[in-house]
Amino acid sequence: MLAELSTPIYGLFILGILYTLYLAHQIILPIVLAVLTSLLLSPLVKKAYLNWRLPKVVSSLVLVLVVLAGIVGIGAAVATPALEWAQKAPEGISRLLVGDSEIMRQLDKVSQSAEQVEKSVDELSENDQSKPTTVVLQTESWRSQLMSKARNGVAGLALALALTYFLLVSGDRLIFNFVKQLLMGSKVSEHHL
Repeated sequence: MLAELSTPIYGLFILGILYTLYLAHQIILPIVLAVLTSLLLSPLVKKAYLNWRLPKVVSSLVLVLVVLAGIVGIGAAVATPALEWAQKAPEGISRLLVGDSEIMRQLDKVSQSAEQVEKSVDELSENDQSKPTTVVLQTESWRSQLMSKARNGVAGLALALALTYFLLVSGDRLIFNFVKQLLMGSKVSEHHL
């Protein structure tokens, strides 16, 4: 009986972890990005220190600024065509929906079916003498949703770059202290056993 329950429990545990990661993605993603970027750039910081005696603070700042300039350059290169497309999209959609196109014929079929369903529901509601409640859903416009996502992306990028800088400046000491604490913790737990 216990063996039969282990698979569903592990599945629920994994789903719980994935859901937690989904909820915390605005914090976890910048941290992971910062760790990976600092691992990529730390050999350059060490080489600058060994070859030119350039302090880690300065070389780390220069590398983070170079990464930021690259991100801004790529963003500018992608943003211009995306904005042009966004301006032309309503015109293209209206061209598809106006006139005698296959999409219009399908939309007409759907609207006719919806009218038939509405008539059937009205007939049923007349028998019940109760009027249906109208529910209106209000959602944000796509522009405000896009701006919200962009603002969250910029904040995450700023967090990732700041954390990258601090990991480049003192990453070795942080890792050393972390490993030291882990080793001391394992010695303490062995001592208590």
